[in-house]
Amino acid sequence: MRRKIIFPVLLLYCCLVSAEAQTVNRLKATFTECHVEVKYDLDSSIPIDVVLQYSGDDGKTWHSCTTVSGDLTGQSSGNNKLIIWDNQTDNIRWGKFSFRIRLPNDCVMINGVCWATRNVGEPGTFADNPEDAGMFYQWNRTKAWPATGDITGWDSSVPAGTTWETANNVCPSGYRLPTSDELLSLISGQWTTLNGVNGCLFGSGDNTIFLPATGYRISSYGLFNDTGACCYWSSTSNTGLSAYYLYCLYNNIYRNSQNRNFGLPVRCVAE
Repeated sequence: MRRKIIFPVLLLYCCLVSAEAQTVNRLKATFTECHVEVKYDLDSSIPIDVVLQYSGDDGKTWHSCTTVSGDLTGQSSGNNKLIIWDNQTDNIRWGKFSFRIRLPNDCVMINGVCWATRNVGEPGTFADNPEDAGMFYQWNRTKAWPATGDITGWDSSVPAGTTWETANNVCPSGYRLPTSDELLSLISGQWTTLNGVNGCLFGSGDNTIFLPATGYRISSYGLFNDTGACCYWSSTSNTGLSAYYLYCLYNNIYRNSQNRNFGLPVRCVAE
């Protein structure tokens, strides 16, 4: 007898803070014989791309559904939009799951700056969860490096430029790297833990972001240095060899400069 995956019928209401006031409502997921159908209503003033995600631990961590079709790209306001997830192909065959729709412009306003809630993964994408490290980047370069493990092919030369150039922007559409002054606006924060990951929490009330402590890759051969600290690039250069970044470890939170050929994570701001 074939075992069926258990997917509860979910009514999830998603009201995300966003730069373009985009919201998802009346999200409903149902299981059929071989796939999952997710219907939702969208309110957006501009066409956007959306991402369907699932959680198997009551919303603690989220994962993007890979084999999907339907109303995903270039979506404007409308009701009863449909996404079909081929969970069998994605090898998700058993469990009880929750679903949500990720919008491209979900961000949190802190001191007049709208911050992304997750680190950059591959260029032009966000990591799935706020506590995920994402990928590391050398300053003003688009090559993504894994946040753990050994690597080959590291470029030890010093990146050029007086600012992180638009052509090299690794943030998703509608986002860019923060300036040095925008990083300074986050200086008031606290050390905390999210889903077992240490990091810094900034903001207050509902408007908070979590920056995971990821460590970084040093300039020589890209060796990983797990310092236990948060180190995040700005778009602002300091000298011809260094650029500004945000540092956070326990109660020590400040702006500093680092050699540009180090590999650090990126947290974007809305344009």
